[in-house]
Amino acid sequence: VVAVENGQPAADAGIRPGDVLVAIEGQEITDMEAYERVRDALRHQRDPLTVLVRTGTRENFVQVTPRDPGLVQ
Repeated sequence: VVAVENGQPAADAGIRPGDVLVAIEGQEITDMEAYERVRDALRHQRDPLTVLVRTGTRENFVQVTPRDPGLVQ
């Protein structure tokens, strides 16, 4: 994660710059292409998404509730 805007779903879920998105809804995120593929597939999702986030050496699941089209804004 390079940047997170305050007030956006990712920020509300506690995702911060420097975190690594490991998986979204059980789909592994290995690179930007994988992220974009998952983001596009879930673009219209409005229910909370389960995201596995790595911060340093710790991994935690967080819930991200989309508000606008797109996933992490």
